[in-house]
Amino acid sequence: MSARVRFGITLALLSAVGAAWACGEATGTEALTLKSFHGLRATKDGCFHTEQPIVGGIYDVDLAMDGGGDFGIYIQLVNNLKSNENLGAGRLNSNQVKVTEIEIAYDRIGPWDFLPEAVSIPAGIVVETGERHFAPIGAIPQSIATAIHDRPEIFENGFVPLRLWVMAKGELFDGTEAKSNDLAYTIDLCSGCLRPDPCGGGPVEAVCASAAQPDGWACAKTTPGGNGGGGAGGD
Repeated sequence: MSARVRFGITLALLSAVGAAWACGEATGTEALTLKSFHGLRATKDGCFHTEQPIVGGIYDVDLAMDGGGDFGIYIQLVNNLKSNENLGAGRLNSNQVKVTEIEIAYDRIGPWDFLPEAVSIPAGIVVETGERHFAPIGAIPQSIATAIHDRPEIFENGFVPLRLWVMAKGELFDGTEAKSNDLAYTIDLCSGCLRPDPCGGGPVEAVCASAAQPDGWACAKTTPGGNGGGGAGGD
């Protein structure tokens, strides 16, 4: 095989792998894929994730100080492995993934140079073989929100985007290390841009986050002339 042909094959393989990573998809050798982010869906029946993926959100650090609470989102994790159970040979399935840590890395360029490079959040998530699992995480923990709030000059011109990357880490049930791809998410941060009462004084049906993010509330439906309004409507 000529050097030119070998170079062409190598380039094609690298392009295929690069395309798979760009899409956040498993390459075939990964046990765990972090496939997408999903917003909060507050209903009278409880707190759930949105069906459609999202790529960003809004977070008011001023309100985060008043009401507390992390910036919450859901992540979708996929276990790409098949069961290796063989009861005849006395072997149980060891390809489940036990996620023990969520790592969040922050883009520290521009006004964000004071942030840590990354924070680690303990987790206790089990993703069965072939399963899609949705798990809530705090993408901006309270400690990070406080550090941002202490620098009000950042928001002199309004919203400021913060880009971050999320990765899930853990192990298979046989102890083999497992970690997902990292996936990017952008939060538009502000200070005092949201109202503290998302329902505008009307009745609240469900609360899944502080008023610091607009998707964590459901306002009760009211009769015509009532005082409802504000956050996301319930189901």
